[in-house]
Amino acid sequence: YKTFWGVQKVFTDPQGTILASRGGPTQAQAASAYSGFVRDVTSILVALESTPVPKTCGKSSGLTTTMTANSSSSSSHNGDDNNDDNNMVHHHKYLTSSQLLHLQLKDPTLRIHFLTQLLIVLSYLRSSPAVPLPAPPITPAPGADPAKLLAQIRATQTKQLVDTERRTVGLLKSTPGGGE
Repeated sequence: YKTFWGVQKVFTDPQGTILASRGGPTQAQAASAYSGFVRDVTSILVALESTPVPKTCGKSSGLTTTMTANSSSSSSHNGDDNNDDNNMVHHHKYLTSSQLLHLQLKDPTLRIHFLTQLLIVLSYLRSSPAVPLPAPPITPAPGADPAKLLAQIRATQTKQLVDTERRTVGLLKSTPGGGE
């Protein structure tokens, strides 16, 4: 529960939470936070993969629908009774309780929103060189090339982001209403 909702902090401000920046975390803090973020996202993806959305679930269980004030007058002016969907206002309501998380993970709308946010952040993090990924402090062995070691770390991080993005897209496609 804390892991799932905790990554929202990174979604709202990746620059200030997992990337080293002026006024933000130091390089060592960013590297630790980045590792934690990747670990948390991996565990969330495992939870989502092991909690399939029921195929009969067409609408979100967290979606409440209400009519707008002018919906009855607009349908009578148009003479079209099928226009009621255009006059609906949809409100997403999510209670944040650890006892509800297993139900929330089955909610297609919540999954779509979470996975879309994750794809946006992953795309942002992969947009190097504009966004330098944090690397842990390194102390190379004598005679080793620190630049080469850093390049290997960056290549591993990029591969990890690509793999996470692939899994996220797969989950999004398997979610009703998300991949169509």
